[in-house]
Amino acid sequence: MKKFLSVVIVVKNGACLCFAAWVAIWGVLALAFWPGASLRAGQLLSMLAASLWIGFLQWLCFVRQKGHRLSYAARTMLFAAGLFPVLAACAYFQKWFPPESAAAWAGFTALFFLLLVVITLCFEAVFAIQGKRYEGLLGEYHRRRAGRDAPPRES
Repeated sequence: MKKFLSVVIVVKNGACLCFAAWVAIWGVLALAFWPGASLRAGQLLSMLAASLWIGFLQWLCFVRQKGHRLSYAARTMLFAAGLFPVLAACAYFQKWFPPESAAAWAGFTALFFLLLVVITLCFEAVFAIQGKRYEGLLGEYHRRRAGRDAPPRES
């Protein structure tokens, strides 16, 4: 039960962050490009459902310990493969854009993969910086340990 609750917390946190970012980005785009636009309840609920699915996929692909057996690239592809059909279904059934428009679908697909690449690169940069910081702290720890364990110097 404890493990299940920890998964629920991770999924909930991911979904909350995703939903908040999603609504904020939509709001900015709506103000900039569609001043009279508004969201219907179905669209909001589909965004919430997709956010929960994203939270689950994040746990499945990036948080869960068994998921780390795959390379990061494979986990990212698994994440995208699990996410794109769900977002496409939400977009189609809730009419996020005109579903009969090939140009809208091309834009949706391009935006999905562009955001996937940008977000992945941002995470890579953050993890590289964090990795260098941890390597420095570990090196400092080893230097201190070596200094303490070294035999006393003779004068």
